[in-house]
Amino acid sequence: MELVNTGRGRAGTYALTIAGPLAVQVGDNNTQYNYYISQYVHQEGTAGPRAAGAGMVVGDVPLPPAAFQPRAGLLQELREAGSGGAVVRVVTGMRGAGKTHVAAAYARSRIDAGWRLVAWLSAGDASEVLTGLAKVADQLGIGEAGIPLEDTARLVRHHLEVNGGQCLVVFDDMTDQAGLRPFLPAAGQSQVVITTASQAPGLGPVVPVDVFTEAEAVTFLAGRTRRADDGGALAVARELGSLPLALAQAGAVIAAQQLPYEVYLERLRSLPLREYLTPGYGEPYPHGVAEAVLLSLDTVMAADEAGLCRGVLEVVSLLSAAGAPRLLLYAAGEAGLFAPPGAEGSPAGARSVDEALGLLAGGSLLAFSGNGSSVIAHRLVMRVARERCAQQGTLHDLGMRVCDLLAGVTETMGDPRSNREVARDAIGQVTAVREYLDGCLDGDDPELAKILLYLRNWVLTCLNDLGDSFAQAVELGESLVADCERVLGADHVDTLAARGNLANAYLDAGRVAEVVPILEGTLADFERLLGPDHPDTLTARGNLALAYRDAGRIVEAVLVQEQALADRERVLGADHVDTLAARGNLANAYLDAGQIAEAVPLLERALADFERVMGAGHSFTEDYRARLAFAYQRAGRVTEAIALYGRALAVFERLLGDDHPDTLAARADLALAYRDAGRSAEAVLLLEQALADSARVLGADHPNTALSRCGLALAYQDAGRLAEAILHLERALVDFERVLGADHPHTLSSRSSLAGAYQESGRATEAIPLLERTLADRERLLGGDHPDTLASGNNLASAYQFAGRAAEGIPLLEPALADSERVLGADHPQTVTCRGNLALAYHYAGRLAEAIPLLERTLADRERLLGGDHPHTASSRGYLAYAYQDAGRAAEAIPLLERALADFEHVLGADHPYTRSTRDNLNAITNRRTRRWYWLRRG
Repeated sequence: MELVNTGRGRAGTYALTIAGPLAVQVGDNNTQYNYYISQYVHQEGTAGPRAAGAGMVVGDVPLPPAAFQPRAGLLQELREAGSGGAVVRVVTGMRGAGKTHVAAAYARSRIDAGWRLVAWLSAGDASEVLTGLAKVADQLGIGEAGIPLEDTARLVRHHLEVNGGQCLVVFDDMTDQAGLRPFLPAAGQSQVVITTASQAPGLGPVVPVDVFTEAEAVTFLAGRTRRADDGGALAVARELGSLPLALAQAGAVIAAQQLPYEVYLERLRSLPLREYLTPGYGEPYPHGVAEAVLLSLDTVMAADEAGLCRGVLEVVSLLSAAGAPRLLLYAAGEAGLFAPPGAEGSPAGARSVDEALGLLAGGSLLAFSGNGSSVIAHRLVMRVARERCAQQGTLHDLGMRVCDLLAGVTETMGDPRSNREVARDAIGQVTAVREYLDGCLDGDDPELAKILLYLRNWVLTCLNDLGDSFAQAVELGESLVADCERVLGADHVDTLAARGNLANAYLDAGRVAEVVPILEGTLADFERLLGPDHPDTLTARGNLALAYRDAGRIVEAVLVQEQALADRERVLGADHVDTLAARGNLANAYLDAGQIAEAVPLLERALADFERVMGAGHSFTEDYRARLAFAYQRAGRVTEAIALYGRALAVFERLLGDDHPDTLAARADLALAYRDAGRSAEAVLLLEQALADSARVLGADHPNTALSRCGLALAYQDAGRLAEAILHLERALVDFERVLGADHPHTLSSRSSLAGAYQESGRATEAIPLLERTLADRERLLGGDHPDTLASGNNLASAYQFAGRAAEGIPLLEPALADSERVLGADHPQTVTCRGNLALAYHYAGRLAEAIPLLERTLADRERLLGGDHPHTASSRGYLAYAYQDAGRAAEAIPLLERALADFEHVLGADHPYTRSTRDNLNAITNRRTRRWYWLRRG
């Protein structure tokens, strides 16, 4: 389905149909299998946000293993780190040395001490770090769907820096130091513990975790095996290098079979490893680990009457190291993935799977998460299981079965935004399978290669729908397109879908210049291969129109969107949901093009259609209600806009609650409509409430709070409270730069708004450097022809004018007008505004002969496009009147000002600042006094 970009701060969705996997889905007719898949997909996520101080625990802190050795000295080092000094502590050591268990013991001690927040996050790669920090943000109540995960992670970092007392975050098994570093708090009272097998220079003081001392190893084995033979235990410990992971396997085998230590040693030393594992695969194992794991697995299998343990461990070894959900393993059991040789495909019920999991946990081959919902295996154990499959030639078959299992998940998932936490877990499972089976793309099994590509295509679509992982989506999309072209061919439908999804990822990442060529090529390919009326072709055409719009190519966007709507109506019918979305997209394109007269009836119809088809209260319906209100606002029908905004706000308050982000946004929309209506006092009160609510719900430094601050500042500006407006705009700019970065669109807009406030307060010399920087940044980021770049040039030229540097403004405005006419069209609002500004610049420069024709055309354009009583039309009458007056044509000037005053009084009211200014200026002209210029804010 093609979804609409509503224009209310939510990213548009560019959906492309992806062909289903060519493999046969396992368990297709197994009711119990489908039940477990559905339970996994639709399980509720974590609880909602709780107030700080309620003892939050985020993530699954591992339980202590059997015969756990507390290693008190290491724990004391971590406790001492909490008394001040560096925020970050790095727990290092070789794999299998017990770093995770040391960090987990410390985390459990902080939970027992009642700390406000203890978070346990997997840090295997950058995406795991960002996903984990998003969970923390949700629990703290500072997260929000739809903003980039990097921004959410920075919010968590800032929260920990300013409000981190009795807060602990553990990043377990870090492998990407560069990906983690930007999100580590640099100061404050929080604590961060990082476990890693690599060197981590510069992150913080190091707490090294070595293998057990011989005394610790003997004590551990005695506790695990219940055998009082210190000499035998010492011999085993020395054979295994006192590595805790290897000793855990040894202890499990010795305990299960009641072996003497010397017998275990004999079996360990006689194990023909090359017959079990592929030689030279990956990095060498720590001494004794592989042998100990294989012996432990053989022991567990011998005790496994159902014969499921080996299959369970092999499936777990292909899933995410962060944990394999128990519900997913139940589905795998019902699908027959764990069946022993000779019983292939035989289902295993949940009870049998639980028994197998218990046996494997008893053998120290895996562990349960704190709440028991997932099982976790050590990466070295997983590697042994995979390499054993590779040695025995079963890895491809195992990979195919696990891929089929995950395909079942993707087919059941639906909209990933309905449960982001589960969607991200599924993404992690697919990503892990892809990593472990990457070499199979070029192997002898084309079916496995195809289903792997299908799953990766699903992940890319899912990431695009979630809309908060731009860098991850781009990285995945680029490699996916290359693999699809190599394996499937350039014209395969999945290759085309991958290209389209990569274009969407580029668009979300702000790489607009790379989007349009991809989508133009994709549309041509779909038309050639599938025909002009195929659903994928229709979607590709709509997506190209949206890409043109985001690239600022408004004229092309309108033309393609008109064709897209006509095609949808012809092929799908007038009431199909995709047709409704296309109608809304065309209305949005008309608004962008300044074609208000065409946009309003289309939006009125779209709203009526969504109410009829989807019902009042549906998110699409209420988004369209707000969009129609915005169109009314643009058309000068402010009273109708206020009524619609008020209704939308009431719906959001009833359905979502007073504190939901959409409710806060709707409240701000209504307040801004009050501003346009000249009801400044009401606008200020509502925006002050919106700012206070956003600060309370999302935090004082959240980007949405900064947006509310900007809205309030503009209301203060309208009310003449410039000093307060400037303070808020300065604070918002600082917040945006710190949280979102200097190049974020919100940062650039905030900088431009601050410059406008400086300019209005007479501080033009401070405004000009801000506007010059904004123009340079937008040229660099968006290109010279983007509408935002053109608006920045227009604003800078106006600032030069205010600063008495009209000679510098005119050379900017003349090419800006030509560019705007070329890019946006002669009738676009921005083009009309630029034409009017050039006319005013000519007027200031005393070039009345050039100014008056441009002002006459601007007035005519606004009368034609906006109507005779629109505030912008009235302002154009005023500017033309002043030019007539200066040209000695007072008889023509006075009627224009009288009409402008009447229009302002009718539309905005007698006390609106524009009305008062016009009245004063009319009196000044009729009484031959010096007039006061007034200005409408531009760009």
